[in-house]
Amino acid sequence: MGPLDPGHGVGQAPLPKPTPKQERSDRTEKMDALAKERGFGGLDALMGSGGGGEPKAKRKPVAPKYRNLADAGDTWSGRARKPRWVVDMLAAGGSLNDALIQD
Repeated sequence: MGPLDPGHGVGQAPLPKPTPKQERSDRTEKMDALAKERGFGGLDALMGSGGGGEPKAKRKPVAPKYRNLADAGDTWSGRARKPRWVVDMLAAGGSLNDALIQD
């Protein structure tokens, strides 16, 4: 009987399909072995490990630069995406200078 015969493997449970996590782990092990085979200290040495060396310095929060005139609790640093209240204020003809926080 060949492997394609209908009677092949009768009574045997099929092999379980590996989970994505197992597949990823298997690929990582293969890449690690290949990196060592090529003269690197392993995959971590080749790619850099996430935990080695100096940790990144935490960024300090940025002080707000603009304040909502309608609600003083709403502030914006001037970085990233404009909040809705800034967009609305500009659409109504206002200026960012109107909301600028004076020190």
